[in-house]
Amino acid sequence: MSTCSRVANVMFHQLKAAIAADHPNIMVYMDESNVKSWYFLATNLPGPYAGGEYLFHLVAPDSFPQDPPKFYFLTPNGVYGQGGAICISIGEFHAKDKAGQTGAYGWRPALGMIGFAREVVNGMLNPASLGSGINLCNEKLDVKAHFAAASQNFNRKHYAELVQHFQDFETSNPDHKAVRLCWMWRAAAAASALNFERTDLESLIPAFTDAFGKECWAILAKSLGNIPRASSGPPAGQPAPMSFRVDGRDVIHRVGARIREALVEREPSVRLALVHALNSRILWEIASVGGPAHAPWITQFHAAYTDFLGFLPSVSGGACQKLVPDAMAEVRAYPAIFSKLHADLARFLQTQDIDDKARLGKIFATRVYAEVAEKNTPLGLPSDAGAVSSTAASPSSSIDLDDYVSELLDSC
Repeated sequence: MSTCSRVANVMFHQLKAAIAADHPNIMVYMDESNVKSWYFLATNLPGPYAGGEYLFHLVAPDSFPQDPPKFYFLTPNGVYGQGGAICISIGEFHAKDKAGQTGAYGWRPALGMIGFAREVVNGMLNPASLGSGINLCNEKLDVKAHFAAASQNFNRKHYAELVQHFQDFETSNPDHKAVRLCWMWRAAAAASALNFERTDLESLIPAFTDAFGKECWAILAKSLGNIPRASSGPPAGQPAPMSFRVDGRDVIHRVGARIREALVEREPSVRLALVHALNSRILWEIASVGGPAHAPWITQFHAAYTDFLGFLPSVSGGACQKLVPDAMAEVRAYPAIFSKLHADLARFLQTQDIDDKARLGKIFATRVYAEVAEKNTPLGLPSDAGAVSSTAASPSSSIDLDDYVSELLDSC
């Protein structure tokens, strides 16, 4: 078999494997006029790369996969430089390094083209792991965010033909994870730009369904998805006396900023936490209307809040893994406090820097306990709730607030 035929067979096999890998952040295009020339689109990335779409180029040698491809980055990104070969541990500059050698781990044929691309994306997410090398940098977060915001226009201006190839990839591979996530984030951007107060409620729900995606909407369908129904009465299957009616547009207005935060958050675990909190908040806003028909919504609120508390420790950071969830547990009996501090909670959840998150968590928890201490009776239910009541008690009745907060702060 000639070298050309062997390389072609290898590269077409690699292409099939790359697409089958179904990576959520990577789309691939192989130049059919030169099968050794591959282009990748890195997308759906969190943090400072949110909204960015990044093109990079791999060129395989005739000896591939025994030797690694050459690597070039095309879109400004803040980690990999443009215009020249780039030195990373699995690249051409370390092709002969042995595994475990200081500073590099060498090329491994089993990685293939998609494995190389995956390591490129990992390097963007963890730039410190790249060390220092040819054409490497690590810009500040705001610079990376600027590049992300400009990336799509940059690609269209300088690489219009490549952009079209990746649009063709989306059309041909609608079930690919990266494609589905791309469509979801575009829907999220479109939904977040809507004027919630002026858009018909029945039109908002389909927009939110697409924008939040299957996992998050499965949670929000119970609250946000029920706002049109709640505007006419309580949950399906429950009595609907005329005294119970929710102004759905007013609810959307009160939680609009929190909806937008959840829509555009790219870190999956943080997005889920924001969604759980939003779900609880909306159910409380519906329930707080009052009247004898509010009880089913109160029940749904407490169930949703339990789910939220169960998820919260995983996104509170090591320093506040106990502090913030414990504080929020006390708020179960005081949903009005939860509504009041919802924006501060969202800010805490979305903070990425470890030290800033620990500082904000301590401030937030202290404020929660201060708010709870001011309440003499639980506010979990309207005064005309009848027999429905909350079993939670005020922490100020059973513990010394200052001692408790100090103890928790000292443990962080």
